[in-house]
Amino acid sequence: MNKKIISFVAVIILLPVMIIYSATTGSIDVSALELIKGLFTGANENVDIIKDLRFPRIIISLFAGATLAVSGVLLQAVMRNPLAEPGIIGV
Repeated sequence: MNKKIISFVAVIILLPVMIIYSATTGSIDVSALELIKGLFTGANENVDIIKDLRFPRIIISLFAGATLAVSGVLLQAVMRNPLAEPGIIGV
C-alpha cells in the first residue's frame, strides 16, 4: 500500500513538471517563470505562440497516454492475465 501512495504522489508531482518542461523547451526557449507570467498577463509574443501551438499538443499527448493506459488495463482485466499485451494475445 505504501508503494502505491509513493507512486501516486510521484506522478502527481512529475506531471506538472514535465508539462512545464515540454512547454518551455524547443525552438522558442522561454523560462518557466516567463511562461507562467506570460500566461496571466498575455504580454509576451513567445508565450502566445507556445499557448497556441504547444499546449494543444501537450494536452492531446496526455489524453493519448491515458487512453493507451486504460486500454492496456482493460485488456489485462478481460483476459484475466496480468502479463497480457497485444503481441502475446495476437491482436
